[in-house]
Amino acid sequence: MMWVAVYTQAGAEALAVHHLERQKFNVYMPLYLKRRNHARQITWHKKPLFPRYVFVHLTDGSLWRKIRSTVGVSDLVYMGNKPATVDDTVIEEIRGREGDDGLVRLPDPEGHKAGDQVRITKPGLGDLCGIFEQQDDRDRVFVLLNFLGRTVRAHVRPSEVQGAF
Repeated sequence: MMWVAVYTQAGAEALAVHHLERQKFNVYMPLYLKRRNHARQITWHKKPLFPRYVFVHLTDGSLWRKIRSTVGVSDLVYMGNKPATVDDTVIEEIRGREGDDGLVRLPDPEGHKAGDQVRITKPGLGDLCGIFEQQDDRDRVFVLLNFLGRTVRAHVRPSEVQGAF
């Protein structure tokens, strides 16, 4: 018995899961809540933790060829000419981070929460103080800065943000 990573077609993770489960495969697609700001509204959407990837638990090593022809699947992830396996402990670790709602809880970046005072240490900007707003899934941190009497939203790398002293 082993887990394999399956590479899906773009945006077709749920479709691939549906068709794999119809074929009686044990499929795992970890989800998380993604924050989306649009037209001054904040909405939360369930999104795959690993876009374009799902995990399938195989009991028979020869069944992987059947997976490749499933609707929504592009291919498997390979190591050489065999499907790459994912250790059970990795899947258990991800499942261990799920809440009661089945969504994976992502750790807060550096322990900062919305509204925290932070210091920007980006070279060339000196030490600016601001208010932590959020971190997105593209590894950017958004900070509100007071600049010339106006509040300005800036994005920096997580490594350039420290707690205010």
